[in-house]
Formats: sequence, C-alpha cells, structure tokens
Amino acid sequence: MTPDYDLLVVGGGVVGTLLTISLTRAGFKVLLIEKGDFTNRNLPSDRCFALSVSSCNLLEALGFKGLLQQYGNPIKGVVVTEGFAGEGARGEILEFKPHEIGKDSFGCMIRERDLLAALDERIKNEKLAQIISFTKVIDAAPDQRTMQVMTSDGESYHAQLMAICDGKQDKLGEDLGCNYVGKSYSQGALSCTIKHTKPNEGVAYQFFMPSGPIAFLPISNHSVSIVWTNTCSVIDRLSTIDDGTFLRELRPVFGTFLGDITLDSTRGSWPLELSLAEELVGGRFALLGDAARKIHPLAGQGLNLGLRDVAAFVEIIQTARQRGEDIGFADVLERYQQWRKFDSFAFVATTDFFNWIYSRSFPGYDLVRQLGTGVIAKIIPFKSYLIKEAAGLAGDIPVLMKSNQG
Repeated sequence: MTPDYDLLVVGGGVVGTLLTISLTRAGFKVLLIEKGDFTNRNLPSDRCFALSVSSCNLLEALGFKGLLQQYGNPIKGVVVTEGFAGEGARGEILEFKPHEIGKDSFGCMIRERDLLAALDERIKNEKLAQIISFTKVIDAAPDQRTMQVMTSDGESYHAQLMAICDGKQDKLGEDLGCNYVGKSYSQGALSCTIKHTKPNEGVAYQFFMPSGPIAFLPISNHSVSIVWTNTCSVIDRLSTIDDGTFLRELRPVFGTFLGDITLDSTRGSWPLELSLAEELVGGRFALLGDAARKIHPLAGQGLNLGLRDVAAFVEIIQTARQRGEDIGFADVLERYQQWRKFDSFAFVATTDFFNWIYSRSFPGYDLVRQLGTGVIAKIIPFKSYLIKEAAGLAGDIPVLMKSNQG
C-alpha cells in the first residue's frame, strides 16, 4: 500500500511541533496528531525553558532568530554550590562562564508560551503539515512498507515512519513493545516566576540542599524562574497555599542576594521520576523527547535533549532519502539509535547521581562533596567539558545545531 504520508508525528508539544517544522522544511509530507487542542493551547503555568547554545542554533537555522532576539534572555553565567540560598554558599563554588568556551552566553531563557506561539504561527500560517487535534493513536501496526495507525476518531493512516513525541505518560511506546527502566524520586518540583530588586546580570544559580536543589534562572535582569525541588508532601503544600504564605516560606530559602522579591506568575508543580527507554526505535517508529527519557530537572536539559533528538533524527532520515533508502527501514532507524542512545544514558546517569549524592546528609558526606567540587573547579579540561555539555556543544553535534546555519 502506498503511504498517505512520509511521517506521522505523534505529540504536538515543543519537540513534536519543532520536529514537524524541521521535517516539512526538508521536504517531507507530515501528519501531526495531537491529543489536545493544537489551535488553542492551555498552558497552566508560566513555564520557562533554558535553551542551550546548540538549541538556539537549531531555532536560528529554522528561521526563529527573531524569536530568540525578542523573547530570549541570554544566560551569561552559571553558579553551582551546596548550601541554602538564604544562608549563602557552603564550601566550594563552581562558576561557569561562557567565554571559557569562546561564547557570549550559554544560550537563553524563554517562556514556553512565547516559544510555542511562534512555532504554532509558523506551522499553521505556512500550512506546513496536516494537523489533527483532540485525537490519540489507539493502535499502530508496522508492515514491510508502512506504519498503519488507528486513531480515536475512527480514522486510519499510513506512513513510512512514525515519530513518537508524546511523552511516556501516553504509553504508546510501551504499547509498541518498548521497555522503560526508571524510578520515582519521591520528590516533586515547583516552578514560578519571581521578580527581584537587584539585577541578576544574566547569571543562573543552583543551590544543592538536602531536600533537593533550587535553581534561579534569569528571564530578565530583574526576574527569575525558580525550579524548587523538595519532597512530594512539601511541594503539594507549597502548590496549594495562598500567595502571601508561599512568599513567606520562599523568602528564607531564596535569601537576599537578589534583593526584595515578589511573586510574578502562577505556580506549577509536577512529580519527579526517572525514565529511560531501553531502545529508542522499533518497527517503523522512533522515540524522541520525553517519550525517550525523563530526567531530573536539576540540569535543566530535558528539552535540550529532545531538540537534539529532533536534529539528529531529521539529519538521519534526510540523508537516507538522499541515498534512496526507505526512511522507515531498520538500518536507518538504528543509526538514529546509535547516535542518541549514549547521550540519553549519560544524562540520565549524571543527573541521577548528582541528585543522589547531594541528597545524602550524614557524617563525612559534606567533606567528600566539597572536595569533589573543589577538584572539578581546578581541573580545567574537565570543567571545560562540563561547560560544553551544558551548552550542548560536546560530542557529535547534528548539522542543524551547529552555528552559522542559514
């Protein structure tokens, strides 16, 4: 049977939408299937993303340089330390500066609503793909030439390949035989925007505390997006108390290093879990973004990993088509898996380790952590590698994520 589309993209979040734009730009015929309302998104909180240098390069390559200039706030430095923000740093401080790798910034902060609005405008106004809202894939079956899917509205579609970007929570990957390893952290995270009176100079801060890290991410010179990790019970309570009580509890944790603070958004919260797909591909499908892995937010790299999936996936199948290969063939998909599997495992392992070691609190651990931080600060090649990882510039970088793209 002749396929209706080259690719089916399941999931219309940032990863799925940007993948669709990238694929149509490369000349593929795409159907995007979204379980919610693609035309009128309901974003419950003032969520922000930290985009790495390579993610910014990808957006610029796809024609979104103006979006980054208008809504992105450059990250001019990163400070990591142990201790309570309200009490100041304890022990060694790791400070990363972009000029150490020849860059002006580590990327930028951007609000989810601004990013999605620009992506949605492009995909709809330019009619880049067919989009179906309020629809879920309820069954999928590959054969020798196509992937056939049945949707919740009773329709059937055929494509050479399906890209799953809907997150593990919808279990489409599991239904197709993917196995996931992981665990619950027994932690939750809360995010919101805080205004402050002293300038932050574009510096991001992360304080590791026994209950979990708290990050301060600069979205303007006088406002930060905080990501506060704590036990599930504490996060549940912090999410439901009134604004005044919340600020009173935040102030001693936040401290005074950025001056007086006020709440400038609603609060969003979610439970934290570790999840990693053992295989990223199967019969005529591939996993991208949260469908491939979910990591602890302490590194702020979840979306960046998903966007690297996008750039690598597009490069692999575009090259395959140029060679005359079937883009859904197992050998083609294996190239994507080999490229992205180690990166997935490495980030999951690293974030899990850092959360574990900084959550321990018994005699001897404080000294070990402080010594370790001091060693990292003094070993220049290792520190430089960590900086490049944070900027998304380490390892095998997809072409779309390299600088000086059109």
